[in-house]
Amino acid sequence: MQFDYTACTQNGSTSVKFISTTNGGSVPYRYNWTFGPNANPSTSTLADPTVTYSTNGTATLVVTDSKGVTNTFTKAITLPSELAISS
Repeated sequence: MQFDYTACTQNGSTSVKFISTTNGGSVPYRYNWTFGPNANPSTSTLADPTVTYSTNGTATLVVTDSKGVTNTFTKAITLPSELAISS
């Protein structure tokens, strides 16, 4: 049980798309994400949520399968710098 993410910073705001790569166990899964105080929203129950971060942080995903087996995975979230393009 893990997840990946992609992030894009635009106009000073960073949008982070999380992608659960959970497999195994017994489907369906229940998802419980925690993103911390520097994220909006700070929690989610979606499989693949999109969150706005104000600074680097962490994300934790707890997945529970249909038989009640629970696994937890935490990853550091590093925000990209915004690109400035001028002609």
